[in-house]
Amino acid sequence: MPAAIGPISAHLKAIRRHLFQDLYAWAGEVRTVEIAEGDSRFQPMRLIKTGMADIHRRIVAAGYFLGSVPDAFAEGAGLLLGDVNHVHPFREGNGRTQFQYLKQLAARSNSRPSRNSPRPATARRSCR
Repeated sequence: MPAAIGPISAHLKAIRRHLFQDLYAWAGEVRTVEIAEGDSRFQPMRLIKTGMADIHRRIVAAGYFLGSVPDAFAEGAGLLLGDVNHVHPFREGNGRTQFQYLKQLAARSNSRPSRNSPRPATARRSCR
């Protein structure tokens, strides 16, 4: 039976804690600093809770993608995870944490995520 999926914020924290508990004392805690990568800033700390609540609301509205065909799952989950990436709730390990969440969400919806890179034309269309 696939893992139960609860509120995304709590679920991501639990995954993050599990993955990084041996490395960081603050594993599983939401970041307490503003962060950026290059010229791109992630969501301000004060908006993390609001951003994650909105993402959770949308996952629930999508019925956790139960019964979704693979293309519908990929499109819906991809949009949501793009937003989780923008919120960037943790200082380190956001991508690895998100991928584990995606695997669990996919297992519950009977889809299979892949870390394969999309073809360049597909990636460009997805970013429009």
